[in-house]
Amino acid sequence: MPERMIHADGIDLCAEDFGDPAQPALLLVMGAQASMLWWPKDFCERLAERGFHVIRYDHRDIGRSTTYGLGQATYDLSDLAQDVFRVLNGFGIRSANLVGFSMGGYLVQAAAIAQPDRVASLTIWGAGPLDDVPGLPEMDADLLNFLMSAMPQDWTDEDAVVAFHVEGARRMRGDRFPFDEPAHTELARAEFNRARDRASALNHASYDTQHPGGAATLRMPTLIIHGDSDPVTPVEHGQALAALIPDARLMVLDGVGHELPAPIWSTVIDAVVTNADRANIGCEASS
Repeated sequence: MPERMIHADGIDLCAEDFGDPAQPALLLVMGAQASMLWWPKDFCERLAERGFHVIRYDHRDIGRSTTYGLGQATYDLSDLAQDVFRVLNGFGIRSANLVGFSMGGYLVQAAAIAQPDRVASLTIWGAGPLDDVPGLPEMDADLLNFLMSAMPQDWTDEDAVVAFHVEGARRMRGDRFPFDEPAHTELARAEFNRARDRASALNHASYDTQHPGGAATLRMPTLIIHGDSDPVTPVEHGQALAALIPDARLMVLDGVGHELPAPIWSTVIDAVVTNADRANIGCEASS
């Protein structure tokens, strides 16, 4: 499907959809410093084959969406969560199933808290609660040190930027599946070559993440997915979130890190579909 640019409130958000627009909508929200390409096309198409109108999009400061320049962004977490609805509005969709990975998991959580009537079901993958839960473990120290020390000095150097992203992905994975370096290299190179501003994605590490929380208010069918070997957001974060949301279901992936490895797609897709089937409301088109 061709990409489309959604213009709303002075913001451009680049999106792409798969499947039949008459089917229930399912919006995929990716993590920090990662464009929509990190929702692999094959993954999107397989979800569409299960009866969904699947949409993925670029956050601000990544891919082909609006960029602000390094250090110039003024948005916060709630602003990025509202982009979820800007994308849905751009497709004429009133309510949708939301699936968020990593930062995307926090964004779909915030979106559902803000406008629960527009969220049919919620899947939060590799993220924790927006609510303050004391004692949760931090990111793996070795990974954090790598991300800070190995960052490219020149974000126009394609080979350096691609190598950094590929090595970061390698360090974020679990030990259950072999690392698919060619696939990650292809994605990282494609992302580099379609970006408006390759350095602006670093703004995702500095925006205001303060949010009042409110997970206990959520009543839509909710699925929490978490790898038990996640070095970015340890599994305790997912467990804490599942405990906060009434009737949430928790699926822990053995030996999986902060990643979307192809061998688990069928398991994840089945779980997402089952969760969406629990929804009591349809995904209506807006008038």
